[in-house]
Amino acid sequence: MSLARLTASDVAAWLSEARSALRPAGFSYLRGIAVLEQLLANLVPQEMALLANYPNRFNPESCCVLDGRNAQGEPVASGIYFYTLSAGYVAATRKMVIRK
Repeated sequence: MSLARLTASDVAAWLSEARSALRPAGFSYLRGIAVLEQLLANLVPQEMALLANYPNRFNPESCCVLDGRNAQGEPVASGIYFYTLSAGYVAATRKMVIRK
């Protein structure tokens, strides 16, 4: 498994296996569990925020996915648009203005 594809659920599974293993609790073993706990804490965000997008005068895109076009590839009109970010049980909606 590539570290670029490492997920919190992978680390949680490893941590669960390590905690349930029938081994003597030596220093190296306990240190390994502590490292997994720390890695898991860093992979799971403690807080989430959806911030307003800011115009970039040198690039007409807000991000790689939002390029000012609709699903058919046609340019969208100037106006107020709403965007939603969903992650698990949390969803946040904000508005943005597209001016041409």
